[in-house]
Amino acid sequence: MRDQTPTQELPRPETAATFDRRAENLTAIWTLGLLVLIGMTFRLWTGISDFPQIPLLKSLVGAPLIADGVALGILFLSTSFLMACSFGQILQRTKNRSGNTKRIAAAICAVSILCLFLLNQHRLQPWAWQFFLYAVLVTLAKRPDELIASARWVTASIYFFSAVSKFDYQFIYGLGGTMAQTLAGLVGVEAPEWINFIAALMPVFELLVAVLLLFGRTRKTGVVLAAIFHTALIATLGPWGLDHHLGVLVWNLFFFLIAAVLFWPSVVEHNELANGKQNAVLFAVTIAMLLYPMLPHCDHWIAWGLYSPNNSRCELEAVGQNNEGEAIFHRIDLGEMSLQRLNVPIYPSARFQLGVALAIQEKDSLGNRSRIVVKSRSNRLTGQRESTVFSADQQWNKDNRGFLFNWTPRQ
Repeated sequence: MRDQTPTQELPRPETAATFDRRAENLTAIWTLGLLVLIGMTFRLWTGISDFPQIPLLKSLVGAPLIADGVALGILFLSTSFLMACSFGQILQRTKNRSGNTKRIAAAICAVSILCLFLLNQHRLQPWAWQFFLYAVLVTLAKRPDELIASARWVTASIYFFSAVSKFDYQFIYGLGGTMAQTLAGLVGVEAPEWINFIAALMPVFELLVAVLLLFGRTRKTGVVLAAIFHTALIATLGPWGLDHHLGVLVWNLFFFLIAAVLFWPSVVEHNELANGKQNAVLFAVTIAMLLYPMLPHCDHWIAWGLYSPNNSRCELEAVGQNNEGEAIFHRIDLGEMSLQRLNVPIYPSARFQLGVALAIQEKDSLGNRSRIVVKSRSNRLTGQRESTVFSADQQWNKDNRGFLFNWTPRQ
């Protein structure tokens, strides 16, 4: 009698042609995403806004604005070239024959965007940092399989560290609870009393996506859950939900497309990172990309602390009057100012926000009518922060502010 027990379909190994197609699709998507998002936030990249700029290095405080224009022009040309080459290969369905040329273009792209980061750390938006990492990988990878293997690990690590950052009091009882309540309302469910428990499950779901994407046999499930995750984020943060700025929604769309290209369909782990010894430099850089978010002084966004509001911050307060005519301090919303003038959220670091506050304080001649409050990262278990208040008559100790990078506004 024939055995009727169904056999499990095993993932098929990837061929050189499969890796080549994936590499072209990956490059086409991230280059397109970079150009689209820079176009949506062009005031940030051109420097034409009056919002203060804070270079990453103090030696660049006096850099002329033309340096931004040159770097941006080079970035546009190199990224456009990469995108055109990738789309050309995809449409022609032929083997990639311009590998070295594309690697040079990717290197130029990576260097130009790094220069723009150095000139203004506000440009270290999470999507810009992600696409910068891909540009570095394209530069170093000598074969498509090497590129895909490294890109898979880096992409999965973003989900992982983003999830870990959300196991935090500020997220679960703050933005996470708001997001969970908004999502429940969108699906027609009355917000239950245990909404914070639902918020706590969100990072668990994201962590599950990261783990499933790492293994060939579970990648299809991981991609499906990633689709659910990004769809829920877009619905929650979109105009029908919390109405966050459009860039967040566009980035989520490109992020999912990249995940789908890298991990779908499921395949056996062939020529993965374990074989990276064939390219020692790429292997070392990939490992560095996986480990740097664990550094103690790593900035919130580039450590993939996404939607988790436990970052350090700085607040500018000016003297005003209440309804009774009494003098009180009221907070100047630097985050809202960034959204209105640049169409991007403010960089979540006390170092950067201190520079912005000082620039506005000087520009608006606030003088003794203002003060600056520097707040530390919040405690993960209690949500409490340490605050330091500086009035206008107090001098900043410019030699010991406790910051690794520059906080002085650009002149």
